[in-house]
Amino acid sequence: MLKKTLTVFAFVWLTSASIVNTSSAERVWHIGACHVGLDHTPPHLPALREKLRELGYVDGVNLRFEFRNLADEAAAAEAARDFIAEQVDLIVAFESQCARVMQHATSSIPIIFSAVPDPVALGLVKSLARPGTNLTGITAYVVDPAKPIQLLKEINPALRHLLVIIGPSDTMQPGALTKIREAAGNSEIQIFEKSAITPDQVAKAFASVPLEAGDGVISASETNNQMATIARQAVRHELAFAANRPEALEAGALFSYGSDIAASGADVAVYVDKVLKGAAPASLPVAQPTSFKLVISLKTAKAIGLRIPDAVLARADEVIE
Repeated sequence: MLKKTLTVFAFVWLTSASIVNTSSAERVWHIGACHVGLDHTPPHLPALREKLRELGYVDGVNLRFEFRNLADEAAAAEAARDFIAEQVDLIVAFESQCARVMQHATSSIPIIFSAVPDPVALGLVKSLARPGTNLTGITAYVVDPAKPIQLLKEINPALRHLLVIIGPSDTMQPGALTKIREAAGNSEIQIFEKSAITPDQVAKAFASVPLEAGDGVISASETNNQMATIARQAVRHELAFAANRPEALEAGALFSYGSDIAASGADVAVYVDKVLKGAAPASLPVAQPTSFKLVISLKTAKAIGLRIPDAVLARADEVIE
């Protein structure tokens, strides 16, 4: 009788353990992800999803990954309300605008941001070493604004005019503009500063200034989500657009100089994994990229009638034919 009782007890215990393990294995993590800017999808999204798969998070099995590419901050605020209502486990915020909106929407749901130039200045974290909030993530490599101007001048010594696209609410804008003005003045370049954050505003900015073929264009905005639009307008007007991300070259930027945003998606996935396993964003230091890439498009150079000097090509990390 005792043997039979023990056998029954063992069977019940093993069955219960099996149920618990199965329940745990079937936990489906719900991640909400957002990006502001229909002009493009975040280049770090593919690497993020691939790394999540490597870490064991399979969409449709133990992961529900909901990505939304949004037109503006108002749309991001609506997405935030949806994420909160759906009780997502974590939010991935691509770039500054989405991160800022998500922060204002929730102080409890963990948020991992990516490609934010200065999260301390934006008020997303208290410090890079100790975020102290429900946010942490990966910054963007902040390039000295003078460097692209120097490259433009080296490529085209006759450069005399520069269109500077700015955003109306950038926290980094005053310092960046000061350096741009200084660099332009040192190179005897006249600058035209235009605020533009929509495709129509970008088109009007190009049409409203007396630029000539071969003149330059840069963006001094940390929240500008119209990089491809700017690039297309630049090619249309035969202007040299110095972008800060390689994907803009496909649309017509002459070169890009900045951090490898696409590769940072894998780093974001590692942070996501740590938080889902119990780490608090407040205690995870914000990571900072330490390398940058110079990518040059010879196709665009030909289209706008410029020749890239051999000395500049020699310094490029990648050249697109």
